[in-house]
Amino acid sequence: MNELILAGLLGGVGGLTRGVVGLLKALALKRKILWSYWAITVTILTDNKYRTSVVRS
Repeated sequence: MNELILAGLLGGVGGLTRGVVGLLKALALKRKILWSYWAITVTILTDNKYRTSVVRS
């Protein structure tokens, strides 16, 4: 598999995982969920993981 695609997939999974963990924590603490912030967090983390992986290659 192309290293670039693999880096992007791993970054995406990492960002989504972190977003889901934050979402579950908010639900457990019965806090109001700000969906726009959640979506931005997942997007930024996914993008940063991808860029970091590409730079290291």
